[in-house]
Amino acid sequence: MISEATNWILAHIHKSWDFLLDDFNSRPASEHLSPLRLELFASQIYAKGAPLPVCWGFIDCTIREICRPTRWQRECYNGYKHMHAVKYSTVKAPDGIIYHLWGPFDGRRNDNALLSDSELLIRCKQFAPSFYLFGDPAYPVSSVLLSPFDSSKLTKEEKEFNQKMSSCREVVEWGFADIIRLWSALDFSYTQRIYSVPLGIQYRVATIFTNIHTCLYGSETSFYFNCCPPSIENYLKK
Repeated sequence: MISEATNWILAHIHKSWDFLLDDFNSRPASEHLSPLRLELFASQIYAKGAPLPVCWGFIDCTIREICRPTRWQRECYNGYKHMHAVKYSTVKAPDGIIYHLWGPFDGRRNDNALLSDSELLIRCKQFAPSFYLFGDPAYPVSSVLLSPFDSSKLTKEEKEFNQKMSSCREVVEWGFADIIRLWSALDFSYTQRIYSVPLGIQYRVATIFTNIHTCLYGSETSFYFNCCPPSIENYLKK
């Protein structure tokens, strides 16, 4: 059980800086994803071998195990992972920063439910209509979102496209690993109790702190794509 003082600090940070995880929905957040910045992201992803020259980031969901709740157990149960959990949807850019985090959502919902509820694609169509996000095969295809070719009979070119884009998309998994590596308390499911701990605030604040760590020291993703993250002053400005 975390202390009342810790809860207050988490709530204060969440209230003050959560806009940093809300992609285009605030002036500072939209500046971090300006057209010039999106062009840089796309060029660095393309330079790494991706066949898609206008991809600015990668989307995926993560499932975080929680302690079995006393109520609403079915809503929290994830049949694929066979555990009680909450889910988050994330977009990560090649500079190593997570610019979008949606959740927590109950663990039984699929990735497309989180995507629809977040209205991310609506904002992408408004602010980044010339660029794409890339996700795994669970995601649909739209004017701002692509996923691998899905067919039992793929051409050589389609297989090569899938392989190269999926290789680049792995960085979003690195982002999930970074959060747990830096804030390992989040990985103890017994302490993750949805009725006594602010799970969503904890994970969102941990993501903000992970982004700050990336601004200060870089990350595996930023080094992989040779794409510098913003300075901490620029990232945290309001």
